[in-house]
Formats: sequence, structure tokens, C-alpha cells
Amino acid sequence: MNTGSRLLSARIALALFLAATATPVLAQSSAEGALQLEEIIVTARKRDESLMDVPISIAAFTDTMLREMGVTNVMSLDNRLANVVLDAVDYDELRRVSIRGISSSARTVGQESGFGVYIDGVYTGRSETYNQQLPDIASVEVLRGPQGTIFGKNTIAGAMSLNTRRPAKELEGNVTLEAANNGTQRVAGFISGPISDGLLYGKFAGTWGSSDGYATNVWNNSQQGTYDFVQARLQLRATPAENLELLLSADYYKREYVPYVSEITESEAGLGVIPGDYTVVEYIAVEGGAKDSESENSGVSLQVDYGFAGGHELTSITAYRESGYGPNYIDNARVGLDLFYTLYESDSSYLSQELRLASPVGERLDYVVGAYYSDQESTAVTPFILGSQFEMVTGFPLNGATFLTTPDIDTTTWALFAHGNYRLSDRWSLSAGIRYTDEDKDAFFYQQGVPPFIPSVGPLNDTSAESEWSPTIGVDYRLNEDAMVYGRITRGYKSGGFNADNIASAENFTFGPEFVTNYEIGLKSEWWERRVRLNAAVFYMDYEDLQVTQFDQPTSSNYIDNAASATSQGLEIEVTALPLEGLELSAALGLLDATYDEFIDAFGRDLSGNDLVLAPKVTGWLAAQYGFAIADHWDLVMRGEATYRDDMEGNPENSDTSRIEGYTLFNARVGLRNQRFEVALWGNNLADERYANFRQTVPKLLLGYQETIVSFAAPRSYGVTLTYSF
Repeated sequence: MNTGSRLLSARIALALFLAATATPVLAQSSAEGALQLEEIIVTARKRDESLMDVPISIAAFTDTMLREMGVTNVMSLDNRLANVVLDAVDYDELRRVSIRGISSSARTVGQESGFGVYIDGVYTGRSETYNQQLPDIASVEVLRGPQGTIFGKNTIAGAMSLNTRRPAKELEGNVTLEAANNGTQRVAGFISGPISDGLLYGKFAGTWGSSDGYATNVWNNSQQGTYDFVQARLQLRATPAENLELLLSADYYKREYVPYVSEITESEAGLGVIPGDYTVVEYIAVEGGAKDSESENSGVSLQVDYGFAGGHELTSITAYRESGYGPNYIDNARVGLDLFYTLYESDSSYLSQELRLASPVGERLDYVVGAYYSDQESTAVTPFILGSQFEMVTGFPLNGATFLTTPDIDTTTWALFAHGNYRLSDRWSLSAGIRYTDEDKDAFFYQQGVPPFIPSVGPLNDTSAESEWSPTIGVDYRLNEDAMVYGRITRGYKSGGFNADNIASAENFTFGPEFVTNYEIGLKSEWWERRVRLNAAVFYMDYEDLQVTQFDQPTSSNYIDNAASATSQGLEIEVTALPLEGLELSAALGLLDATYDEFIDAFGRDLSGNDLVLAPKVTGWLAAQYGFAIADHWDLVMRGEATYRDDMEGNPENSDTSRIEGYTLFNARVGLRNQRFEVALWGNNLADERYANFRQTVPKLLLGYQETIVSFAAPRSYGVTLTYSF
């Protein structure tokens, strides 16, 4: 489909969207005004505010909304967010996130992600930490666009803020049991309450899950897509004085799994192609014949809140986090022979300190000022090993030869920031903010090559020093008590780094920072006595020096280069309506046009005008939920969802063979519940749609023939969930 056709489809989708969501509402009588949508509190500006008062494009979900959607972890929000792609790949460390066409795939420890996940204000770290479980969640906020003033340098695409329940003053909690197809099981819950009344409160939350998988390795008839994981969180909240509160948090997550990576669907040599989806032939060369991968992360933090007599509040957050994975095994040949395989392993640690002062709310001027410090160290070992049958197949006597990269990156960052809002009148408000960031990086890198295929490089020692400003300015106007329009301009950046991957020479080791200026106009509104909520944003994002990753087939190496410029523009619309008692309608629509304006890549090709990677022209979500009483204190709740995602490009070259086709998914849920119990039957991807997360046609590494590899998303799933709350 060409660009013109896609834009036409987008306009048609927009018209249908507005008609579908507006018509039922207009047909209702205002006499039912007792119904009202739940207020959503967000922390996007480092203080508690109503979603409708924050002039930022935010998708926000309360714990009730997440439970009714069946969302149990971060990645299960995928397909429910306008202009957001949460990649559903099976590897924790390779998860890609794209917001407004800006994808954040930190393939190596030398790269930074342009997207950040925060738990109670603490940055979780690298991509292996993204998929947090949500047994004790209070709310989830997805902030689209650069958030550099408040959240920092590497939130150029956006940020996700996870807010957990604080330890409660009275005993409360729940427990959930879930069983699904493919032997999937989950147990989750939390318990919270007083330890010493008026002084100390505690909470423990945990999740355990396992699955027998959905793909088959015919080499030994073993399953892939299997997992066992456990996550636990402990919190203690102390209130030793009326104006002082301390929150100590500790969490731990571990996942052992056999990932379904991808399968060969076409091969010039006819090798590795197994009939049927979710079928592979992978030789397991590691000792003991096991292919288990492992991902682990943990952290501890102390938050201290002190309230001054005049209403100012001082907050200190001290945190330390660790994450890592491996050694994770991948059979790179996938033809059932011991030819070559990779063992990925990485570890990261992250120490941070944030100190901020917030003014009282309700004044003509309110503000937040603060300082931030962090130190992050990341190491990796990625041996690519030629197997015992390599010489037999290729004729090269290199059995057991190892290609190896060993990067070590240390990053020290400090920043000062301030953000304020000034009410010019009852209707007009002006907001402005600034962040100054200073960052130093030290890198060590060594590449042990396998001549004549891959050269040795290094050892290299390099440094990087960057100092950048991240300003924001905006104005908002109150149309009335329930509607606000706003305009804002924000500047963000993502730091440069080191191409700590397989490289052809030392000349390809470093790359520079990228920058974006975001222009946004938005609407926050509630209508019909707050039974309809309509939020919308139109944006234009101007990128300079956009970081782009490309694969060089002749040298089997990866390049990270800075594209000259790129533009991302579009809109987001989110609507929720209560047309009648028990019925809730929700919808989200994202329209996007994200392209390279000027880009001569590292190989001399002109890619100007190409679409950005993972930037679908249209994303959409429709949901309807209806609940009604069937007996005393018992309700039946029915929910249906439809999601749509347009085609996406898989590489900067926009190759037909790497394009990811669009799809439509259908989900449903039926629950019977009272104040304490709920039993729900549910199904996701009910039509069993086969759609790809990844697709690529490349020469077979070291063997010279073409093949196409595809990673299909998980098939249809269905199950039952039991929940008891107290």
C-alpha cells in the first residue's frame, strides 16, 4: 500500500472512529447524569494531578482498568496504545519499544534506549527490566513524546511510569489463580496493612508463572516459548512524624525460559524450513543439551518525603538496581546441524540519587526543582562459536573457533532541573521547564575475530563527554471547567554511545547524540456531565542526528550511524464513554507519518523519504464492556476488544522482505463477580491471527545463500482467572 492510500485509509478510519464513539453518546439523555467516569491521578510532573489537568499526551490506566482488560504485565498493554508499539519478542533483553515512530532497541550495552520505565519514580534500567509484573499496581502512565525536562536525557521517545500501591493503613489484599492453554499457570497477589498502628505499615506482593510453550523444535521434539518466572516486592512505610514519611522498597524478578526466537520460512538451499508455523530445527550444542535462557533484575530504594509548614515538600529517592541475563543460547544456523551458535551474557548496575522540592498546590505559581545523579556500569560477553560440524559443511578447518566481543561501559550523569506553572488568569496558564545534563562515558571494547570472516578489533579505550539543555515551554487555556486546550514545545536528547557490537573496524565504534524538538497541540475534555472523556493531541517532531542501526551483509557487522534528519507527525485520540448504566465504551486511534528527511547511510545509499522502523501509519483500539446484576450482590461483566495495527517497516532500507504486515486482533472476557470474588473466562487473539514481530531476508551467515527468517507472535490463548480480594 502506498503512502497516499495509507493516508486515505487513516482519514477514513478517523471518520469511522468519531462516528462510532460520538453517535451513541449524542443519542443519550442527560437525565442519567449521576454516572461519571473515574478520575485518574497521574504523576507525570512529579506531583499528584488529575489526568485532565496535565498538558501532555498520556495514556493512563488505573488498577481497575488493567484488571478488566486482563493486563498482568507491561508488555500485555501492547496493541492498546495509540502510536505505541511494545514489541512482543520472546527475549527479555531484545524488547523493542516504539513511540510515535521512534524505536528504542538497545541491542548492545553501548547503546541507550530512548524509552524509560520507572517504578515509583525509580528508573528500572535496560530493556531486560521493561516487562514488570503488576500484582500490586495502582496505575500505569504512558507518556508520549520527549520527557527530558522531568524524566531525563534518554526519554526522547517517551516514558512509562508504574505506580504501585503504598502499604495501607488497614488490612487489604488479593490473590489470583490463573490457568490457560499450553500449560500456562499464574499465581499473583499482595497483602498490605499496619505493622504498628500510626507508625509502620508493610506490603508484600508476588507473582509466579509458568508455561509449556507454543513452538516445537523438531530436532529433539522439545518445546519453545516455555518459561518459569517469579517476582516479589516488599515495601515498608514509616510515618514517624506527621510531616515525615519514609518508604523502603525492594523487588526481585527472575525468569528462566526457552525462547522461540524465529523460524526459517524460505531458503535457497532448502535447509531449516519446517512445515507449519511455530516449528524450528535447532541443534542444541551447549553442554547437557539444555537451551534455557535467564533474565534477572532487582532493586532497592528509599524514598523520604518531608512536608514543611508552609506547604512545600522535599523528596529524596536513593536507589540501586541490578539487571542481567545469560548466558542465553541462540542457534544461528537453524538447520539441525552444529554449525555456529551464540551465547549472550550481560550485567548492569545502576545507582541513582534524586532530590527535589515541590511547592504547595493551588497557588498562582507552583513549581518543582531538583537535582539528579546516576552511575551505571554495563558489561557483556557475546561469544559466537563455530560448531563441531562447521568444517564438514564449509570446508574451513575452524571447528571451535570463537568470535567474541567484550564491552564494558561506565556512565556517570548528573543533572539539575526545574519546572513551573504560572496562572496568568482563571483561564490562561503558562508552563516552562529546563534541565541541564552532564554525562561522561568510559568504554572498553575488544573484538576477537575469526579470520578470514571477521577481523579482530582493539582493544579500544574511548571516552565521551556531553552537556545538554532540555527545555520545555507551554500554554494552556481553560474553555470551561471540564475542557482545556494546550500547546507545548519540548526539546529532548538521547546520548551518544559506542557500537559495542560486531564491527568491521575501529572507525565504526562511536556515534553521536540525537535530538528532537516536539511541537504539540492538545485537548483534554470531559462532556455530558463527565460521562464522556475525549483527549486528543496533534504533534510534529523534528529529529536531528537520529541514531540508526543497520546490518552490513558483506562484513557481517552492525553499524550505528546518525541520520541527518527525520520527521514524525500525527495525532492521538482517546475516548471513554458511559452511555448508560453498566456500559462503558473505549477507543484509541493513532495516525502517524514518520520518515527520514535526509539520510545518506554508511554505505552511500540515499534513504531520504523512507519510513522509520516500527512506525505503523494507523494504530487503533476499540473496547466495549457491559455489566449487570444477575443476583443479589453478583454481577455479570462482558467485555470485547478489537485492535488494529498497520504495516511497519523492519529496516531503514524499507525492504519488501523485511516489512511487517498489519493485523487485526480480537479479545474477549466474561466475568462473574461480587465484592470479594471474581471468576473470569477470557481469550486473546481469538481468530488465531498469524502475524510477525520480525521478518528479514538475508544471506546465510558464513554460508552464502539467501534465507527468510520470521518471528511469529504468540498464537491464540484462552483461560480462566479466579480472584479473591479482602
